[in-house]
Amino acid sequence: MTRYRVYDDTKALFHLPEGVIYLDGNSLGALPLGVAERVNRVITTEWGVELIRAWNTAGWYAQPRHVGDRIARLVGAEAGSVMVGDTLSLKVYQALAAALDMNASRKIVLSD
Repeated sequence: MTRYRVYDDTKALFHLPEGVIYLDGNSLGALPLGVAERVNRVITTEWGVELIRAWNTAGWYAQPRHVGDRIARLVGAEAGSVMVGDTLSLKVYQALAAALDMNASRKIVLSD
């Protein structure tokens, strides 16, 4: 398969106007085919119909591990060793808040 054929096959996976070569790498990028349908299904069925049950019925709870496993393959790590979650800043805040909750007499957080 030629390099141009690979490019054409990949480009066909996205909504792009004819003749456009889209090289913007610092945004959402081009819309992949099928994403709009998937988002609509999540909104109308998983969220709209299932409501809070969707955390279990749609597998939302498992997504951090599932996405982490996909990233692990990309970076050469073992499945189960990568987890997707909040930003590091938020996780540090959550850890400090939990630590302070464990001992309410402590009122100061010292950072170096």
